[in-house]
Amino acid sequence: MKAVLFEKFQETPRLVTVPDPTPEPHGVVLKVEATGVCRSDWYGWMGHDSDI
Repeated sequence: MKAVLFEKFQETPRLVTVPDPTPEPHGVVLKVEATGVCRSDWYGWMGHDSDI
């Protein structure tokens, strides 16, 4: 499956292919069709918010 990987603080994340997850007993794996990143979280990740 595809995943966005955040490896190092303040570096641009990259799109990677990772193995499909295997659910635990009595667990589930959900198919996510859309997601997003909050701008304030992105600013924190990039070091623009000294409170984080």
